[in-house]
Amino acid sequence: MSKQALGRGLGALIPGMAEEAVAEGRMLKEIEIASISPNPYQPRVDFNDDALLELSLSITEKGVLQPILVTAKDNGYELVAGERRVRAAEMAGYKQIPAIIMEGLTKEASIELALIENLQRENLDPIEEAKAYKQLVEECNLTQEQIAQRVGKNRSVVANSLRLLTLPPEIQKIISSAKITPSHARTLLNLADSGAQLQLAEKMAAEKMTVRSAEKLVLKRRGARRSPELSASAEDLQSELQRHLASKVRIHRNQKGRGRIEIHFYSDPELERLAGIILDTGAGMK
Repeated sequence: MSKQALGRGLGALIPGMAEEAVAEGRMLKEIEIASISPNPYQPRVDFNDDALLELSLSITEKGVLQPILVTAKDNGYELVAGERRVRAAEMAGYKQIPAIIMEGLTKEASIELALIENLQRENLDPIEEAKAYKQLVEECNLTQEQIAQRVGKNRSVVANSLRLLTLPPEIQKIISSAKITPSHARTLLNLADSGAQLQLAEKMAAEKMTVRSAEKLVLKRRGARRSPELSASAEDLQSELQRHLASKVRIHRNQKGRGRIEIHFYSDPELERLAGIILDTGAGMK
């Protein structure tokens, strides 16, 4: 006999949830897992088998205590948030799962809700988190300040997370595998050469360095292999600009002392934020 999503009624396990959902114009019901299609904007790339098994055992014992979010689509549903719960419930042998059905969502609203729900509830790795923030910037035209408000974090947390995406893909994989932390990775942003960044990232991971040791390693490399275009003071200024603007910055100089400053951005809202900081118009605080 197939298991049901919950051994008891939804109201018994989630007091007030049904009433709250009805009050907000949402429907709370148990739906067939087979009728759910994946969320195309799911920020999670990898699902840890051990973590899924642990969640599956918890569901077997206690049921699914937190409903997933879906929207009605064609003859079934499209998942908005809760893919780990769906997978774990399937592993536990469940055919149905409690779901809140969101009505009348636009594509943009669905994307925003899916990403924010995952950022708030799911244990994303640092690169998945950064990519989710980037999607919110690009797909939903949200500023870093708006994202921070929605997920309950400081803007600097969002900005520092996005900076990880300026590192080479090989280093991003090292971060995702938890061989180095985001704090280790951010020390590498002070190096302009991607090859040097990767070499030091691998060294940090292999030697299990502390963040302080990683900082010293990067400073040593900068002193040994400083770009002939930049003086030590210019490289320090470049690093300070990156911290202040929370974006990738590169200073280029020629032998005559002339040059240019490159500031990287990901979207029009990000450009407006940077312009606001530079012009001190207040737009940078949006």
